[in-house]
Amino acid sequence: MGSTLATAVRRPKLLKPDEAAEYLGIAHWKLYELARNGVLASIKVHRTIRFDPVDLDTFIDRYRRPAVATRRRTWNVKGKRYGQARPKRQRRHESG
Repeated sequence: MGSTLATAVRRPKLLKPDEAAEYLGIAHWKLYELARNGVLASIKVHRTIRFDPVDLDTFIDRYRRPAVATRRRTWNVKGKRYGQARPKRQRRHESG
């Protein structure tokens, strides 16, 4: 039999900063800030910066918040019911 070629693991293409920012749904300046502070892994290639999609997915998974059921308030701070006016109080009429 001939020699078998090892199956190469295909890595995803490295993303440019604008592509990575769009992938995460954030502004490009925020992406640079996260990379500069070491929160988000990046790859420096000569004078450019690139992002591995696997690292972006890891970042998303690390900062994902679990869903929490919350109870909606029916009255706001000013005492008005959401979506409608507050019921009027009846005044006492004193006859004199």
